Amino acid sequence: MQSKFKQKFPMLRDRRNESERVRLRYPDRIPVIAEVAERSTRAIPQMRRNKFLVPKDLSAGQFIFTLRRRLNLKATVAIFLYVGAKQTMITSNILMGTLYSQHKDLEDGFLYIGITSEETFG
Repeated sequence: MQSKFKQKFPMLRDRRNESERVRLRYPDRIPVIAEVAERSTRAIPQMRRNKFLVPKDLSAGQFIFTLRRRLNLKATVAIFLYVGAKQTMITSNILMGTLYSQHKDLEDGFLYIGITSEETFG
């Protein structure tokens, strides 16, 4: 499954230049693309902006909190994040910097994160 961001901006050179520019300007942050997966069991509203500039020392749990606020989700909706071609689920205690070093896109330098949801508590 190809990222919607990559479909919208098909020129690899442009994506690479943007991620390099951001990393040079903000060396303590990482460029992240977070996209709602179509396979989600519960509809999650699409975000207008899916690019994030995330501190390296932010935990994935804190990033999930940021996403929940941006998506304006009810407390009964659980969201799960995954990365990489193998769609590995992210644990909430991992730091975003560690996640970036392990799963960044080697071609363009962005960290692509998929968002899925599940209805909980009824």
